[in-house]
Amino acid sequence: MRLLHRQFLFLSVFAGLGLTAAAPPVQAAPRAVRLLAAPGLVAAGLMAHALPRFKLKTQIRVALVDTPEAAQVVLATDAPPGVAPLIEGPGGLYAAWARGDAGPDSPTARLLDWLYSEIGLRTLTAYQRAGVPLVTAAKPVAPPPQAALPEGDLALGRTLAYRNCGRCHVVGADNRMQGIGSTPSFPVLRALPDWQARFATYYQRRPHPSFTQIEGLTEPFAAMQPSPIAPLALSIDEFNAIIGYAARIAPADLGAPLVAR
Repeated sequence: MRLLHRQFLFLSVFAGLGLTAAAPPVQAAPRAVRLLAAPGLVAAGLMAHALPRFKLKTQIRVALVDTPEAAQVVLATDAPPGVAPLIEGPGGLYAAWARGDAGPDSPTARLLDWLYSEIGLRTLTAYQRAGVPLVTAAKPVAPPPQAALPEGDLALGRTLAYRNCGRCHVVGADNRMQGIGSTPSFPVLRALPDWQARFATYYQRRPHPSFTQIEGLTEPFAAMQPSPIAPLALSIDEFNAIIGYAARIAPADLGAPLVAR
């Protein structure tokens, strides 16, 4: 009994001092990312060379997968539009991109950042087979040349745009409360990818043909189908002046890219 009493007192003091046995710390799940790499790069050993170095630097494991559906990152030649090329090697230009959303510090983002970083690119291009580098850094793609803006008498174009187009469209700040609600403003039209074609052919787009006459571009109204409203009659110089003025209107900032239909 005396021994049991002493053991009870010892355990009571031990617990009172906060010296109870601590539970082992919960280990965080290892961070990982799934990569679909071009089979030729995998077979040539590039991934076996590069990915352990990425793991050593970031403690993120990369698992190679065989299907796009299973991948979080893809390294291949069929990149979506706008993805910058990364390396050039057997099969052409390769780029890397994420499938789905990736947070700024997610394993997906970390892998992409590393691949496109100086050290990541140096790791990829350092790999050799028989003394010859397998891949080289992709050359920067030059942006396409900017199309020249249409010319014309800009002051005249402004006057004509407000006087004629402003009957339905908001052209700018001077008539911002006067357009028809269902009619896109000039800044909104300028934000469309095909804005230049839309302005240059507006006289062919409904409802404009029913009331627009442009010298040398449109046929006269049919005798049995006169214009339903006061017709818009322009010379070719006046037409070019409107297009030149519209081309220099700042596009509206509408957030996500617009899809022209």
